[in-house]
Amino acid sequence: MDVLPQAFSKGSPLVEKVSDEILRLRESGELHELEDHWLVPSSRSSSSDTRGQDRTRLSPDSFWGLFLITFGTSTLAFLLFLVSRFYDNWCLKKQHQDEQVHEKYDAANLTPSERAPHTVTGVVVHV
Repeated sequence: MDVLPQAFSKGSPLVEKVSDEILRLRESGELHELEDHWLVPSSRSSSSDTRGQDRTRLSPDSFWGLFLITFGTSTLAFLLFLVSRFYDNWCLKKQHQDEQVHEKYDAANLTPSERAPHTVTGVVVHV
């Protein structure tokens, strides 16, 4: 499985250098030591690790604070979005209700000829 060419642009001189260095680390055994020191212990690592060494190993538990901060901020952003949407919707609804009240008030204060200028009242047509 060759992952390195995807990490660098095609034809980059870094691909060959990084591949050679990983191969050197693997052959010398340093790669295994680095994995045992920094990553979660696997079944092949010794069980005589002390408690202090376990604290330096990376695992999902190492990132619980980061997960908590991410969860908190995304939840807060979502709640602020919802409050904003409900407030905007409430303002639009209130504005629409106020416009309807003003239209009814204005219509009640008009004279009959102003209410419907396109209709003619009181005219009888005889044929």
